[in-house]
Amino acid sequence: MFVVLHKSQFSHSINKTISKDNYYDTHVHGQYEILIVLNGSGKFLIEGVEHSFEKDSMFLIPPGKYHVMTKLPDKDYERIIIYFDQELLPSFIKSGLFYHKKIKPSTRELVLKFSSYANKYKPDVLNELFKGFVSEIFLNEIYEEKSSEEQKNFVSPLVKSAIEYINDNIDKPLTTKTIADALFISHTHLGHAFSHVMNGGIMHYVQIKKIYKAQELLKQGYTATAVAEMLGYKSYPTFIRNYKTYLGKTPSQDKK
Repeated sequence: MFVVLHKSQFSHSINKTISKDNYYDTHVHGQYEILIVLNGSGKFLIEGVEHSFEKDSMFLIPPGKYHVMTKLPDKDYERIIIYFDQELLPSFIKSGLFYHKKIKPSTRELVLKFSSYANKYKPDVLNELFKGFVSEIFLNEIYEEKSSEEQKNFVSPLVKSAIEYINDNIDKPLTTKTIADALFISHTHLGHAFSHVMNGGIMHYVQIKKIYKAQELLKQGYTATAVAEMLGYKSYPTFIRNYKTYLGKTPSQDKK
């Protein structure tokens, strides 16, 4: 079941057969994502950090966080996925923070109740209920909780260093060689190590990060030309082409 709401999405799926083709693609989103696993166990890799999940696990993943499932559930996989914009994030949650925790029984009941509403009511009614629904999840699960980023389990120190360097220098022209030089390692070794851990090439990661940062800047009111310069693009047509490739639309469509 999948419902598109105003600037938000809600889905509830049960997969009897788990396919690598469906779950091994590395991906990133331009919105916040709440993922609640109602059944099944496995592992996610999120920005180079490995997280095990089981029944009743919840993830809050901020926009632009690169993630992939690295260990598939060995039995039926049931999940709730909720996408929403920054404006629905409560003030008591620090913007950009990541959370991973086990949900309370009351939250499980809440998401299943909303799922039943999604089958019963029209989108305009669901839109009215959605903000309160998301706020109640946060009150139940995250209010006064500590971020799980305090216990990071990076699968590779090299990839950790590369990710940190890329994010700290996203405004500069970046290549595999410039990143490798900064880390005092060969670009070939870095490329192989990054692809092995992250299930995707290092320059793919760089472009994903640049484009989602560009989208954020555009929504703040900057022009596309200014954004391209701010993110180290030497060619404006390259910026436009990459934006279309990764987001399926032009910068002007995201301009505030």
